[in-house]
Amino acid sequence: IGNGLKDTATDETGGQAQLFIVYLDGDAPGDDGKWDLGKDYIRIATGKGSAEVGLRNGLFTPTIVDVNGDGTIDRAYAGDLQGNLWAFDLSSKSSGAWKVAMDKDPLLKAEGNRPITAAPLVVRPNHRAMGRTRRDAPGLMVMFGTGRFLKDRDKVYTDPQRFYAVYDRGTPIKKAKSQLVQQPLRQKTIETATGESRKIRLTKGKLKVPYGHSEFPKYGWYMNLPEKGERVVSEAKFQRGVVYFNSIVPDISVCSSGGEGWEMAVKLLNGGNPKAGNHDVNEDEKVDGEDAAKEDGDEAPAGKRLEGRGMPTGPKLFGDRRFTATSKMEDGSDLKTTALERIERERQGRLSWEELKPRQQ
Repeated sequence: IGNGLKDTATDETGGQAQLFIVYLDGDAPGDDGKWDLGKDYIRIATGKGSAEVGLRNGLFTPTIVDVNGDGTIDRAYAGDLQGNLWAFDLSSKSSGAWKVAMDKDPLLKAEGNRPITAAPLVVRPNHRAMGRTRRDAPGLMVMFGTGRFLKDRDKVYTDPQRFYAVYDRGTPIKKAKSQLVQQPLRQKTIETATGESRKIRLTKGKLKVPYGHSEFPKYGWYMNLPEKGERVVSEAKFQRGVVYFNSIVPDISVCSSGGEGWEMAVKLLNGGNPKAGNHDVNEDEKVDGEDAAKEDGDEAPAGKRLEGRGMPTGPKLFGDRRFTATSKMEDGSDLKTTALERIERERQGRLSWEELKPRQQ
């Protein structure tokens, strides 16, 4: 878990973003069977933050990853209030060797006032599609948006925010402007099957991100969130090459607790528009070529504004449906549902078994 906000410590790590690893049985392995404060958990400080007023940092919800498939956690990723995306190396068999990865540098520092409060999404990409001829370690794509909405006064927070997708090759990205590619975003209005107007977003579907360039490779992409006050405060989801995430745009008026937001769906490797027929944009309950932005050929819009429904939570994906709860929901009938690319039904679950018999004495 991250140490979060309201840290009151005044020691040398007071005010820093920190990862806590707590033993579920309340006791360190092989210990005395009692809970001991300061002993029966691991605490990894990042070095970013201070006990001084106004400089306190905090780490938010981590995403944990089993990199080599052996059933134990090797790596954790989490963002902090000061815009750092951290990777923690938990691969050693000795807990005393667990540490901040990459010589205590963050994987990425989000420029400007861009806190990272939602857990990142971590995916193992297709390295051949990236043009990477060698195997990087850990070789994972890490996706996250920036922004905060932790208390009521945060709704007036209007600093421009971003959504990032960065490739972790074991080396920090210290120059985001030159090491990442910006995905442009434009907006237009379309008409749904019922004649209603909807605002949509389009990105560059064939944007080149040269991950495999021999001299000047890039390590991911980002997009600016253009609406004033727009931010991402929920975790993204991934399915069949497409990243799904939602943003919120709070109403900044003093007496209001409302707002709206956007549903986004973009390609993993470049943030481009997905293929037409990926999701039901025109709201006719069918996923087909009619959901394409006509001038963009076989591409579907990258996003659609949720108007009149309130602010969205993070997306949930179940089979060929995307579900989004919103702040104006009163019951399940208000749940925003979008049809996705039709998924062929395949056999799932256990497909083979092996009987183990005790050795005869």
